[in-house]
Amino acid sequence: MFKLTSTDTVTQSEGMAEILVLVNDAPIGGVLSVKPNSGLALNTTFEMITHSWLDENLPLLYAFWSYTVSVEKLSVVRPLTTSPKVYTYLPQGLQSQDYKVTCLLEAVDAYGAMSSVT
Repeated sequence: MFKLTSTDTVTQSEGMAEILVLVNDAPIGGVLSVKPNSGLALNTTFEMITHSWLDENLPLLYAFWSYTVSVEKLSVVRPLTTSPKVYTYLPQGLQSQDYKVTCLLEAVDAYGAMSSVT
């Protein structure tokens, strides 16, 4: 709710206006699963699948990502798509991080509100 009040400096009369702005909530409750839990870099086919998202503003779109160093260095697995599933190869993680690769999914509703899960 936004409220604007004003006072006329000459007559001292006051005025007021209000406006209610509805805000779109981002999707919630989603899960990302990656199977198998381990494999060989650029050799094993991994299934990334998401489910359980709640949002009133359908359809939802999904973007699949991975990273090895930090979230600032994302690599796209699949750009925005209506499919909640992708099959892909993943890169090798860093030895210093036990070869871990982190997968991230973004869920975007019809109005552009976005949530992510790793």
